[in-house]
Amino acid sequence: MAEEKKKRVINRLKTMYPLRALVDGTYEQAVAASKAGKPVAWCMVNWWGGDAVLRAMDVAAIYPEDFGAVCAAFGTAPSYLAYSDSDGFPTYMCGYARNCLGYAARIAADNLPAPIEQITIVTLSGGMEASRFTFYRSDLERGAALRGSPEEILANGTIEAGYPGFLGSDVTVPGRYPRFGLSVSPQTRQHIGGPEQFVLYQIWLAFRFSADLGRGLSVTGIVGRDLYNNFDRIKLQSDSVLPHVRSDIKNYLQQGASNIVRLQADYMFKPATDLYARVSAGIFEEMFGGISTEVLYRPF
Repeated sequence: MAEEKKKRVINRLKTMYPLRALVDGTYEQAVAASKAGKPVAWCMVNWWGGDAVLRAMDVAAIYPEDFGAVCAAFGTAPSYLAYSDSDGFPTYMCGYARNCLGYAARIAADNLPAPIEQITIVTLSGGMEASRFTFYRSDLERGAALRGSPEEILANGTIEAGYPGFLGSDVTVPGRYPRFGLSVSPQTRQHIGGPEQFVLYQIWLAFRFSADLGRGLSVTGIVGRDLYNNFDRIKLQSDSVLPHVRSDIKNYLQQGASNIVRLQADYMFKPATDLYARVSAGIFEEMFGGISTEVLYRPF
């Protein structure tokens, strides 16, 4: 007589049931906000404490890292990871990021108009193209229906370096620019080892702002507002015969109690396929300002 198959007992916490509804509601709110034309912030982690700030600004927050865990729980992550692997993204890359890249490919295939057969996914870093992967929509759909494989997608597709470009290149991100940011935080500044007193200090507020004006073009800055300091006790003047910079710390601390800590404009672009360039100008820190350039050669 065959033994009766035992049923598997699953012990679930009662908190799981309201949590499921909470997760669903989070994604539904983000979708509704996007359809209504409101901004949606894609955040990578939720330990930074900015969720309350985003809510106050009426910005919906969605967390693709959490989405990666949801995909893993429902068993859909392997297919998205396979799409990402076939796109040429390395397996040592963050699994959450690979899951979201594969998901993006699948969403594009499901929602683009029917006549579009070739799909190109362009990865951007700092407004510059990092890579391009072009694949056939039919290959992706056959793979999703288990009538094809990631190897076929990769064999028929092309992976290439990102294209060179300046402002106004052919790849645009609707709704991405301009984008502005503002934050306020308390800060301290110390002056240690002076003959007047071993430790002098200041308590001040840092007003940070940023503006992404276009692909690769940004302006960032910090403005300081003094709350309290005892730097007036510094009496020693520098008697150095060399050009004064750091030796004028007394003047910087006393005259710049409230000051522009940093104000700079950056432009990053790709002048050629394997070249990455940056041009910066402004006040880089409290005691230095000017123009800075950098060129990086990185073969694809």
